Amino acid sequence: MQKLGIAPQVPMATLARLGLAVAVIAVCYGAFGPPSARPLLPWDKAVHFAAFFVLTVLSLVSFPRTPALVIGAALSVFGGAIEIVQGLSVIGRDREAGDWAADTLATVAALSVLVAARLRASAAGKLRRPLLEEG
Repeated sequence: MQKLGIAPQVPMATLARLGLAVAVIAVCYGAFGPPSARPLLPWDKAVHFAAFFVLTVLSLVSFPRTPALVIGAALSVFGGAIEIVQGLSVIGRDREAGDWAADTLATVAALSVLVAARLRASAAGKLRRPLLEEG
């Protein structure tokens, strides 16, 4: 198990899981909390894209034995579930298919980086496991 140099006694996956928990809480607060007067990015879809790109990367590092496609599918479902809940009258937010599309595209983009890295490693003869089989 790989460990970080800054905290050699803590495995990277453990730190990533902590970061993932914080990121999920932040995404849920952003999705269900009061609308932000000052968003991090000027375009709503960019905020969705950035959030789900980070969630995907943290998920891949947190669960290295889980197939990447399973992680991608789970995050796409999570994004869709957020939009469904936002459409409920008690939440007081708008349901937008475009937000779910931005979430899913971000997940696909992050997975594409993984695929590119694995293709590069495979071409160099350094990859021992099948592409996308494990995170």
